[in-house]
Amino acid sequence: MHINQYWKEGKYVDLWSINHILSGVVVGALLFRFGLNFHWAIIVSLALFVGWEIFEIVIGIKEHMTNIVMDVVFDLVGFLLTSYHYLALHRPFSLRTTVVFIVVFLSFNLWGFLAYEKRKHSADVK
Repeated sequence: MHINQYWKEGKYVDLWSINHILSGVVVGALLFRFGLNFHWAIIVSLALFVGWEIFEIVIGIKEHMTNIVMDVVFDLVGFLLTSYHYLALHRPFSLRTTVVFIVVFLSFNLWGFLAYEKRKHSADVK
């Protein structure tokens, strides 16, 4: 089985779940770096996570409702991991750590997008 097949949507969990955890980490890291406290950061994060899922629906990305819910849950897991670090150490991630998470997040998104495009192209050819 080729690795690109793992990027297909699962009913609950799929390889995109890693991206959602990473997005939660990145959003949390950025919000805490900008000085938001936990309460405001979680409100803004939830708005962004749910807003992204609504955006996907609007542009025609079809997913199981359970997968949509789990995407938001995984986003929150990433955010809460970052929050734990922030609250336990009383400081946000370093700029270097934040940049590393952003690069890994963007790399996974590019990989997933290329796999999606390859699958779409293969379906068009058939």
